[in-house]
Amino acid sequence: MIGAPGPQLLTAEQLATRWQVPQSHVYRLTREHQVPVVRLGRYYRYRLDAIERFELGERDAATKAA
Repeated sequence: MIGAPGPQLLTAEQLATRWQVPQSHVYRLTREHQVPVVRLGRYYRYRLDAIERFELGERDAATKAA
């Protein structure tokens, strides 16, 4: 559907703020494929719904969002 809102995407900076960690920690977890990520060209974004599942400890959250 055109104009329908998609999932909310977070930047690494926003995710670092949410987790109260350095941005470099988010990048490290991303490189190690430990957090669910969406790749947009050379940019990485983090789906809020997938991050919330990850925070709750759902082990397959990283693979669902990939």
